[in-house]
Amino acid sequence: MTPDLSFLQQLTRGIPTDPMPPLPATRDPTVPHAP
Repeated sequence: MTPDLSFLQQLTRGIPTDPMPPLPATRDPTVPHAP
């Protein structure tokens, strides 16, 4: 893994909307990575 991926993974730990768990309709299904 590149350092960038590790850094992103650490950041995504605090972002529940980044992982893949089934979320409510909070983001468009057409946008895989919406902030």
